[in-house]
Amino acid sequence: MKYSSSHTLYCLKEEMRDKMRKWREENSRNSEQIVEVGEELINEYGSKLGDDIWIIYEQVMIAALDYGRDDLALFCLQELRRQFPGSHRVKRLTGMRFEAMERYDDAIQLYD
Repeated sequence: MKYSSSHTLYCLKEEMRDKMRKWREENSRNSEQIVEVGEELINEYGSKLGDDIWIIYEQVMIAALDYGRDDLALFCLQELRRQFPGSHRVKRLTGMRFEAMERYDDAIQLYD
């Protein structure tokens, strides 16, 4: 059976999404892999992920902070802020970014 390239891309997207879900469910702390797979998933398939994109942004953002990829963390945070302005969850993520940047006073103000 010959597969079309769109079928192959669909399978790859699903495989990557499943990996991310599995790591979330297992509370895996494999930040490097999450950043690698998550960044590709966002860049290549983000528009095709539906509402799953938001939990993936959150997962990748946290892993990116842990892995020292502030550029990626900021990108994910900005997308989440745009979608969920005023969200307490996004506020918490902003605080986590402040902590990663050693801006503890800013983080504490957000948490209060």
